[in-house]
Amino acid sequence: MTITIASQALLAAARVQRVVDPETLHLMRERLAAQPLRTPTDLRTWLTTNSQLAAEQISGLVGLLPPQGRDFTPYRTLVRLATGGMGAIWLAAAPNEQLVVVKTLIDGQTGDGVVATDPDGDLWIIENSHGAAERPISDALQRLERETRITRSLDHPHVVRCLDQGLTSDGQMFLVLEHMASGDLAELLTDHGHLSEALTLSLARQICAALAIAHGNKLLHRDVKPGNIFLAADGHAKLADFGFARSNQLNRTQLTLAGSVLGSPLYMAPEQVTADTALDIRCDLYGLGCVLFHCLSGTPPYAGSMHAVLRAHCTAPVPELVALRAGLHPLTSALVTRLLQKKPGDRHPDPNAVAGEIAAALHGLGLQSDHLEPLPQHASAPVLTPVLAPEKTPEKAPPAEPLIGDCVVLAGDGVADECVQVYCLARARLSLGKLRGPSVDVCLRNYPEEAHRTECIAISRMHLAVTATAAQVTVEDLGSANGTTLDGTALAARTPQTLTSGQNHRLEVARTVQLVVRAVTQVNAVAGVVIQRLGNRPQLAYALVIQALSIGGPGADVVLPGAAANSGPGNAHLLGQVAGRWVHRAHAAAPWQALHAGDLLVCGGLRLTARNGSCDDL
Repeated sequence: MTITIASQALLAAARVQRVVDPETLHLMRERLAAQPLRTPTDLRTWLTTNSQLAAEQISGLVGLLPPQGRDFTPYRTLVRLATGGMGAIWLAAAPNEQLVVVKTLIDGQTGDGVVATDPDGDLWIIENSHGAAERPISDALQRLERETRITRSLDHPHVVRCLDQGLTSDGQMFLVLEHMASGDLAELLTDHGHLSEALTLSLARQICAALAIAHGNKLLHRDVKPGNIFLAADGHAKLADFGFARSNQLNRTQLTLAGSVLGSPLYMAPEQVTADTALDIRCDLYGLGCVLFHCLSGTPPYAGSMHAVLRAHCTAPVPELVALRAGLHPLTSALVTRLLQKKPGDRHPDPNAVAGEIAAALHGLGLQSDHLEPLPQHASAPVLTPVLAPEKTPEKAPPAEPLIGDCVVLAGDGVADECVQVYCLARARLSLGKLRGPSVDVCLRNYPEEAHRTECIAISRMHLAVTATAAQVTVEDLGSANGTTLDGTALAARTPQTLTSGQNHRLEVARTVQLVVRAVTQVNAVAGVVIQRLGNRPQLAYALVIQALSIGGPGADVVLPGAAANSGPGNAHLLGQVAGRWVHRAHAAAPWQALHAGDLLVCGGLRLTARNGSCDDL
């Protein structure tokens, strides 16, 4: 039986809100396929009586269903997709039984204005009879009206379409937008950490086209960020949310008071931070540069508190993308660096100029300028307790002994991967320092050792530690003489700092060795920690395997330099440990097998051979 539109809406909202884990979502999809559910009441009944889910999951999913009386006629409200500062976003069924997005305001934000409908269906705000100075119309209502008018005027393949608008029975204004089933770029980055260079450039080309049409209509978006870029599985991208947009014509009207800051701090141009009233399209291009930096490195250009980030946009040096992502085409890194220049005059003059450089970078990768890169698959469902497939009875020689212990090494055995080495450790804490010893697990050094011996003296014997619990991953400077920085901020000695799950954090040890560390979480529990080197010996990585980690190309937990960017079989191999034995499987649907010395694992097209390891090797 085909899954109903109501069930589709519930699954989409559950995924976006992360109410359940990917494995449970897959099970829900299978169970819902046999259920003729059409209304929120049907969904509520199924969840509470027949879903076979945990009580906490049922409660979270029921909380997504609309309250009785929520009406956007002729659209049937199904589930709440998100809640923002201005209002709520719902998934609804259109009269043609297609899923649409309905955007409205939270209660009480309409103000005293009158909403009038003109002959062509557009809604307009009319000042109240008492005058705007006496009781101004809600700022949120004005932005919703503005978003409606602008989005309906920008009929473009790379702008999310406004399908309709209307008023609820109690006078609340709402607009109806097309639904993009694959979610937004923020969700994709949360799932995968960072994206391939080809996919990043392909998305950038499409958002440039959207900015070009806005620029042609004398409009500034002012909030270009991953959460406003929506995606289709085949790689098509669309820009959304013109609620903050404004005209840059001389006779424009402004919603924002002079001196206020409007936008998203992580992606905001310096001139937006300083509330410059002479903004132009180059502020949107800076936002695009921040998005590209995030896609390629796994982290926005600047991190820290909101005030620290805003200050960094204005005064900090442009971060070096190549230090966080080795192997990029020079044209790509140069493009991002120019977009992130502090002075608007040092950036590209308009979106068409950016599009020209994107085309050149794609050609540099051997791709056409209109290349469309499919999205990577959603993160595979985690396995908390791997179940081993039975050993096959050998016909001749018995198999090698399964690998046991707390360390195995996956090492390349070919030309392309001969330098790749991944040290996999079944432990929850890793100490790093200058010399191997009883209290130091990893000896940090740059290679070749002889050429870097003097600078590595700056690293303390016991310099820092990375610790994982079921709930979090922390990094701690162990009182080193020359310090450790995390994302550019010095760590206070013996004060653990918690890492953001799924985000690439940059560690600099005594201004000598640079690392990227990332916490991997599955089913709301830490599955492992990945530590990879920057610049010097990037083929070497360490992985703390708490549950199971994937190793391979883009989208894997451990991304190997030179791995293929495809998302098909062989893109990633999964590695875990159960009852002291190392286990592996080629993909999420394959059975777990014991890992033996000499086993060959294909990870993103690279061939890695497993062997026993020891922390003495580190």
